[in-house]
Amino acid sequence: MTETGRKRQNLAASVGQAMFEEYGLQNLRTGGKIIGGLADDANLPDKIPDLDRSKFNEMPSCELCDRDFNKLKRIDRHHCRKCYRSVCDKCSISRRKLSKACKDPHRVCDYCDTQLSNFKLEQNQLTILKAQEEQMEMYKTQLELLDNQKDLEKTENEKIEAKLKEFLKKELEKKANLEEEVKTLEDRTTNLSMTRTELFKQLTALERLLDTKKEDRNDLRSKVLVKQTQLDEKQRELDEREAEVRQLINQLRDAKQRQEASKNPLAGDVLDNQRRYNDDN
Repeated sequence: MTETGRKRQNLAASVGQAMFEEYGLQNLRTGGKIIGGLADDANLPDKIPDLDRSKFNEMPSCELCDRDFNKLKRIDRHHCRKCYRSVCDKCSISRRKLSKACKDPHRVCDYCDTQLSNFKLEQNQLTILKAQEEQMEMYKTQLELLDNQKDLEKTENEKIEAKLKEFLKKELEKKANLEEEVKTLEDRTTNLSMTRTELFKQLTALERLLDTKKEDRNDLRSKVLVKQTQLDEKQRELDEREAEVRQLINQLRDAKQRQEASKNPLAGDVLDNQRRYNDDN
């Protein structure tokens, strides 16, 4: 494709996109695909002249994208049934009815495809333009009346201008006050942010201290359990020794009583009876 053809193709794409964004035009081709559907038959013209193949342009290149036709490269020449241009396959992929009287769709180029899609919109635009021209005439008449009142309105405009200046001055003062308040709020926000950061650090330190205290408490609990176990062991040993001491005391008492019984036989019999009674019970 030549540089001229490339520029023409880019220009056509830019214009088509602008028309689509501004007026909602349909069926703009992008990347070999068609965006949107077929236009309503109601939007087509009622009738067009019969097809005259003698009017087909026999150009050596596509009149839209400027690509040279080449059968070896499968770039064949086609003709738009509406404008009779010579176009390539990529620039004439759409098939449309050319009027309400048409029964079958025909090959059309991308330019005519967009034109047919928006036939009704173009008619509406012409109506709108005519209405705008009439409105412009009315505006001109009104402007003439306004020119006659220009001197009277000049004084009024000066008063309005003075009021606007006064209003602007007050608004500027309000703006300055608001900016001062915003600055104060920003300073407060900064201070609060710093305070929050400091409090967060303190909270983190307290949490660490609490974790340390919890660990110390757990260690103390472990030590208390160990001491309690040791104390229970000591208590058992103490109970055993106390039992041994009581046994020794009983043995000493028995020995003393036997010694006294050897001196007094009657007392010895009483002690034997008491010992038997104790043994039976």
